[in-house]
Amino acid sequence: MCNFLKSVLLGSIGTYCILGTPIEFKKEYLPFSRKVYSPEELKFYNSNAGRLITQGFFLITTQGYAKVFVHEVCHAIAVKLLLKQNTKITIFTKGYSGMTESTTGLQEVSDWKKSIISVAGPMGSMAFSTCKLVALTALKSYIPRHVALTLGGGAIISMSLDLEKAYLGASSKCKDDIRDFARIKRHGANHLAVASSVLVAQYALGIFVANKLQRNLAIFPVACLSLIAVAIKDELGW
Repeated sequence: MCNFLKSVLLGSIGTYCILGTPIEFKKEYLPFSRKVYSPEELKFYNSNAGRLITQGFFLITTQGYAKVFVHEVCHAIAVKLLLKQNTKITIFTKGYSGMTESTTGLQEVSDWKKSIISVAGPMGSMAFSTCKLVALTALKSYIPRHVALTLGGGAIISMSLDLEKAYLGASSKCKDDIRDFARIKRHGANHLAVASSVLVAQYALGIFVANKLQRNLAIFPVACLSLIAVAIKDELGW
């Protein structure tokens, strides 16, 4: 248990089996992940800001490794509930990413089921950060203010990055893009609209909770939501 917690919280390498699902933490990058990025995205990830959000200190402070773990577990749960199939989870601690693979493949699965499986991960990530904000709001009278604001700010940045990643995946022109919203986009505009609405609704809930924790914290996510909503609207052609 101690080693598992070190992997989830600190990104330590290790192999585990939880409820019959093998989970491996690797100190590697997701294979071929950089091939799907646009030149603009690569420029961002090579910038100081891009390097910051994938550094160990930032990920530990924002519980980033735990969030990736929750993200992939949600994919695995969706596969188990919808398809009754087993999965294997690999979390790549370099590059802040993960992969959930079905042991039998998804070739004979309907597009709607595939979309649900794809959006389950981002929903889990968003719920993870929202739950942190709810807990901080409930406990803000018992923990130091600077600690609450640091953890709350990290949760908001994490949620904003989730929404940004969703848009980047949805707007990707690469046919081999394996990001969740790139997969959903390939199933059609209706799939993308439903998935985007669900994720934006979760994000809005996070804004509401952040406002309860500290009014100034809500300014950043509101601005991000406005910009990304316009971009998604353009992508869908509305």
